[in-house]
Amino acid sequence: MRLTRLIVPALATAGILTGCATSPTTRQTPRCKATQLALHAGQAEAGMGHVTLPLVIENRSNARCVLSGTPRLQLLAVGHRKLPTHQRADPYAAPAGTFTLAPGAAARFTLHYATATGYSGASCPSAAALNVTLAHLRRPLHLRLRIDAYGGLLPHPACGTLWVSPLQPGAPQPNN
Repeated sequence: MRLTRLIVPALATAGILTGCATSPTTRQTPRCKATQLALHAGQAEAGMGHVTLPLVIENRSNARCVLSGTPRLQLLAVGHRKLPTHQRADPYAAPAGTFTLAPGAAARFTLHYATATGYSGASCPSAAALNVTLAHLRRPLHLRLRIDAYGGLLPHPACGTLWVSPLQPGAPQPNN
């Protein structure tokens, strides 16, 4: 009896007896391919020199697929020229997980950035588009939108600083 009380908690801590490991459904479902997914921006919230923008990834295929992790972002200028991009983890976001995306279902992540340096005369280049690369994809998803992302401290602002949350299942909830 004493041995059981020691082994069961140890196995649970290791994730063997709990649901910490990938579920059987997720294990059998293939990872999402770029051709299955569509990317679009949700409704932005702005204030105090910052923008929070939910980005939505929708499964537009007829098959279930698996998503996980935190997307990697690259800001692009007109002509797809790469701009400085400094990605940071959103310190307030839920932890990353792995989940199955049904046909027509959506996942989301949040992009947060400063829209000004706070000092007149200091500026950063505007992005005309954003490439979003998921952990397992070679080809990024592309979204045309204007982003004026600042960050860092003067005298050396870090243009293109973005705070990004991990992917989460479900579309963002509308603000009331």
